[in-house]
Amino acid sequence: MKTNFYLVLFILFSTISIQAQYVVTIDAVVLDTDTDQPIPYVNVGFVDQAIGTVSDQNGKVVLEFDENAVGQDATLQISMLGYETLKIKLQDLYARLARTNKIYMRPTITQLEEATLVAAKRRKLMLNKPRGFYNFIGYWKDKKGLGGEIATLIKVRHDDVKLRELNFVVNENESDSLLVRVNVYEEKHNKPGDKLVTENIYHTIKAKHHAQETIDLSPYNIVVQDDFIISIELVEVYGDYIGFSVQGTNRGKAYLRDVSQDSWKKFTNTGMAFTVEASVPADGDFKEREEPKDITLFWDTSLSTKDRDLDKELNFLTQYLAGLKNVDVTLIPFAADKKVAQLFTIKNGNTSNLIAAIRSFRYNGGTNFSNLLTEGHTPDIYLICSDGQATFGDYSNIFNVPIFFINSSKEADRATMQNTCELSGGYLIDLYQSDVDTALKQIRKDQDDFRDFDTTVADMITGTVTQNGQPVQGAIITVQETLIQAQTNVDGNYTIPAEEGQVLRFEFLSMIPETKTVVDRSQPINLSFTSEATVLEEINLKTAVKDTTDSKTMDVLGKKESKRASGTALYTLTNDEFPKSAIYLSDIIRNRLPGVQVFGFGDQATYLIRGVSSFNNQGQPLWIVDGAQYFSPPLFLQPARIASISVISGPAGSARYGNAGRAGVFIVETKKGPKYRDPSELNTLLVKGNDYKETLPTVDPYYKAPAYVNQLKNTKSLDDALATFYTLRANHVNEVPFYQYAATFFYRYNTAIGNEVLSSIADLAWNNPQALRSLAFHLEANEQKEKALLVYLRIFEIQYQSSAQAYLDLARTYMENKRLTESLYIYKRILANDEKGIDFAPILEQAETQFQKFANLYRNYISSEDLPKMFNTVKSVPIKIDLDWSDPMAEFQVQFVNPDNKYYTWSRFYESDPEMIATEIRNGVYSKQFIVDKNFPGKWIVNIQSLNGQYVKENPVYLKYTIYTNYGLPEETKEVKFIKLYNQDTKVTIDTFENQTDS
Repeated sequence: MKTNFYLVLFILFSTISIQAQYVVTIDAVVLDTDTDQPIPYVNVGFVDQAIGTVSDQNGKVVLEFDENAVGQDATLQISMLGYETLKIKLQDLYARLARTNKIYMRPTITQLEEATLVAAKRRKLMLNKPRGFYNFIGYWKDKKGLGGEIATLIKVRHDDVKLRELNFVVNENESDSLLVRVNVYEEKHNKPGDKLVTENIYHTIKAKHHAQETIDLSPYNIVVQDDFIISIELVEVYGDYIGFSVQGTNRGKAYLRDVSQDSWKKFTNTGMAFTVEASVPADGDFKEREEPKDITLFWDTSLSTKDRDLDKELNFLTQYLAGLKNVDVTLIPFAADKKVAQLFTIKNGNTSNLIAAIRSFRYNGGTNFSNLLTEGHTPDIYLICSDGQATFGDYSNIFNVPIFFINSSKEADRATMQNTCELSGGYLIDLYQSDVDTALKQIRKDQDDFRDFDTTVADMITGTVTQNGQPVQGAIITVQETLIQAQTNVDGNYTIPAEEGQVLRFEFLSMIPETKTVVDRSQPINLSFTSEATVLEEINLKTAVKDTTDSKTMDVLGKKESKRASGTALYTLTNDEFPKSAIYLSDIIRNRLPGVQVFGFGDQATYLIRGVSSFNNQGQPLWIVDGAQYFSPPLFLQPARIASISVISGPAGSARYGNAGRAGVFIVETKKGPKYRDPSELNTLLVKGNDYKETLPTVDPYYKAPAYVNQLKNTKSLDDALATFYTLRANHVNEVPFYQYAATFFYRYNTAIGNEVLSSIADLAWNNPQALRSLAFHLEANEQKEKALLVYLRIFEIQYQSSAQAYLDLARTYMENKRLTESLYIYKRILANDEKGIDFAPILEQAETQFQKFANLYRNYISSEDLPKMFNTVKSVPIKIDLDWSDPMAEFQVQFVNPDNKYYTWSRFYESDPEMIATEIRNGVYSKQFIVDKNFPGKWIVNIQSLNGQYVKENPVYLKYTIYTNYGLPEETKEVKFIKLYNQDTKVTIDTFENQTDS
């Protein structure tokens, strides 16, 4: 029998104090009206305001709140299991306090019925068995979180499920111990609803770090029939600190409530690793799913699914739909985009028309899941026949309609499909690993899915590539006649998926390509390169490029000079001697270079070198940065960019540099890379030298084009062209140029078809950065910046540990897509140049130019702390040219001809500059920027010639040429050209433009 009793809340008027203008502290005690004893752990708080607490073990409640923040319409809610919830408006609370300090609450009249368990024999069952990645946590950070709850959804697939134990892992616990309350809720509208327990369940947690915690639930007779949500609620902290967290996973659905009476926050693709041990009737089976009357069937027609087990999938669908007898099926094929939907009404299990429609599909393009579940119509269930490999858009999880993925492919993203199905209440039907009869049971029964799919790639080949006994970093290993590719790391090691009998091709610049056949996958395949040129022996690709500051010479106006033998350098300060806290140039020099005085701070500092008789009369010292003269301090240089600083006295400087050096000279060398230029001047294209007398043809994208190009051009209609394309594809399925050429051809008929053909590269080469870069280039040339961003995101996923270019490309494309928060975050990482394992020095000049544009256009998004002073002024570039290449092995020469017919040539050729290319390969750099000299208005010509000899037909090198005018200003213009660099053995013109800048 349950005793009726009342809850009394004493508001002690004398303890209400106004701590600030609107801050109120309420001190209260909760009492039992029958026993006059304190009621512990009552939930008290303002509804959905994140202001709440729990009474202590003596019933005392202390709650502080800002009256202005909660508002006059706020509701104070007081609740406890077994009592009617009390809700008091703030103004009513004050009125009550004026009359009496006692507030009564009545006990609940109705009670939860006790469950009657019919089955005598029961069997053990584990609910929510953890799996996936344990890289999430739920936590309480301080004592103000009393009443806060960490919860997760538990799926139930049986009747009469009795809960026995709650198990979880404590990651950390800085308190002496914690008292928690276990709550069990029904799931209602995708969040916790009514409680399913009849009494409070308390448990003390003493575990400290990485320990299993078990809470016994068996005494409470908790029996559930449907999905439920279980939580642990913080009610008391013993000790001064808390610092408590529990283990989570990337699977399932989690809920958090910060304090008592606050609203719930829902997290998808994130569950708490709460495992519930339960029991069910020994002879009980999984629940039958309700038969659907309305089905939406998405059929993946992307290129990666063309080798699916079509007959097995159709057999499964035929039997499943026949069992339903009468059902409406909306069939929607999809690849990079959704296609036209078709409605089929299945009567008496007749699926012939539906099956015929599916058999007629052609397979082409990448895969976009992002817009699948966005149509207005809501069916009873979704069926998605796919391998789950998303290349042009990720999954959109839903929770109100069950999703069933149906896969028959060996290579599939099973883990992601499984999680999507589980979140929605569906199931992954994996026909590659199951027979049709088993699959039919899986879709008809609402059963648990404890399968743990291995996300690792099997059949991996490992090995090491060397040359002259030294490891080769950046060598390319390709499985011949495929787009499967790997690259050696700093130790020359590689890993690549390959099967026995397949042939591996090894390539590196100026080395003879070699092949090796996979005979035994368990044995490593090592290779020692033979060089084509003796220059290769000068470079050890494992070690970093030699820092010029460690040598005895420095670059002074293009000449190598002795640092000390000449008698002019008083002292040289190297990077390892710089203070770690240096922010400005002045921070490096102050009190560290003998004979140098620094006046002022930061960018306002001035410098005096000993030997100058009058500071005011002699002016500022001369600065030589990588051989270039500057007559004011080079404030554009960040300390991280500087390799060394040397100082020459005034008299010696005057003797050496004439009047310009009369106040002394600072000689600055930067880290690696080409000679640095002040971004404020941006004259990196100083054209000097030879006269230009050539007349060249314009680049022809069809120069030495394969025969299949003419076969496509000779077709008479779109249908004829598509039929020819599919016929040709059988012989060129793994060749990137085939899709590049075919997409260009189909754009003249239909943009959507051209896009789909082009997106096939993503499906075929999702792990191949070189092929993906060529795809991104083509997308940018077609002004498809959103899809280009998806490709650059994938490249970043592959190369974030090895390529500086991956960061730069992603920051730029984020900015171009107005995703400014992400862009700013990456630019900050690049400019700081303190990323573990990545050296951004070779791309810092490009990053600074791009970030200047960001600062110009989106200054409001940058805090003052994040904006170095060098970017404070709006600066623009009249004409900027970017060259990006897809292949680290690319060798070419670009020629710039100015209006006076003088030309400047820049080469990327291993034999002429092995150190530069070694640096680029080591740091994953695939681009170069050029700034057109503002002093040369008029017509400019840009020519190019490939220096590569042979190429691999599956994945040759491409170039992206981008020219900007008014770069960094709102009126900026941009043109992108996608250029076939392979087979371009003659020099051609790729662009002519007018520089309209006044001299």
